Amino acid sequence: MTATQVALIVLVVVAFVVGWFARGRRDRHGTTASASQSVAEIDAAIARALTSFQAVLATLQLDDAARSSLAARAIRAFQQRCAVVSKLAADPDVPAGAQEALRRASAELERLAEEVSAHDEETSLGPERERRLLSVERRVASARSAFLLGMTADSPAADSSVNPPICHV
Repeated sequence: MTATQVALIVLVVVAFVVGWFARGRRDRHGTTASASQSVAEIDAAIARALTSFQAVLATLQLDDAARSSLAARAIRAFQQRCAVVSKLAADPDVPAGAQEALRRASAELERLAEEVSAHDEETSLGPERERRLLSVERRVASARSAFLLGMTADSPAADSSVNPPICHV
């Protein structure tokens, strides 16, 4: 086994451990989206989904012998994270400015999940396919940023009548 393969396996194991702790914390506090769902929780759910995708990508880059079981577990974990984001995207308490970005992030994550699930275990991850997956990942990250900006724009702190500028020019 080469050093690259060992490094990828270590990254996958770390991603699973982080996911395991995050899942345990989420299970103790409830798994349903509610009116009290905070921006940080939604952002963390998207971040966990992106991290899970990176673990999937790492396993798909391994050779065939090491890839099969790790890839299957990584794909299942990624699909679970995508399902959590989909539930959050349906939350009516998210402000309108952020709702569209959250829906876009959810849709792009679903697209990533479909692409990854459709990956044939007999074929290797080619450069073209990897570029497509990374392009979708960038769109998820962009939607995540738009969500955060939308939440900021809809918050009372962003209203200049509530918090007028300190200096007038």
